[in-house]
Amino acid sequence: MKTLKIIQIILLTIATNIILSQPEFKLAHFGNKITKSEAQSRYKYDDVLLTIMEEASSNKLYILTETPETRYAFTNDKDYEKFKSKHIVGIAIVTSKDQADEIILKSDKIKNQNLVYFKPIDMFGTKMLLVALNTDEIIDALKFEGFSNHMFNKQTKTFDPVSKEELSKLLEEWDLKYDTKILSIGYSGVTLRMNKLPSDKAAFVQQLNSICPDAIAQVYMSEEKMWKMLELQKIITLWWD
Repeated sequence: MKTLKIIQIILLTIATNIILSQPEFKLAHFGNKITKSEAQSRYKYDDVLLTIMEEASSNKLYILTETPETRYAFTNDKDYEKFKSKHIVGIAIVTSKDQADEIILKSDKIKNQNLVYFKPIDMFGTKMLLVALNTDEIIDALKFEGFSNHMFNKQTKTFDPVSKEELSKLLEEWDLKYDTKILSIGYSGVTLRMNKLPSDKAAFVQQLNSICPDAIAQVYMSEEKMWKMLELQKIITLWWD
């Protein structure tokens, strides 16, 4: 039974990396290198956070003004330009999964305004792109990553867009209820650590299905397996096909 659980965790990890990874990723997508002092003076980044990121990347910090998918988050040029005018940027490094986890844990203890998350660069999760945004707003992170997904409406028999506003509000609500931490954000998925598990499982599943009906069936195969994985890892992945 223990061996089976280990196999389940390995398979789920690979599946999660496939969902969130970007096979077309290239170093050129980073844009330009940036120094710590430049990131602090131009974008008000926290000194401690940047020092941690420098140490984990041999002083190789890159500036992201957007991702290859950012434009997909907007239905028109006006909204896209409005978002660009906020000058949301990301300081990025390439690191290992263990280092990415460690940096995110450390960033929790720092009083800063930088939302930190990672994205697998490959399906096996051997390399991670760790990103620290110059904002702590979840809605900004979703737009920066080009989040643009749809879910099937059983009543109207149509595919309706997933509201980034509703998703960000729900994630903020879960943070208050379950002490969550965003680990990974991609254009088609979000992964969270849940330090407290829901006591009202039915209510949680209802909320989950209202915003991400694919999560249980396509990521975990069943509700029972989802709860088992949550108890083992305290991590949940939301994915939109």
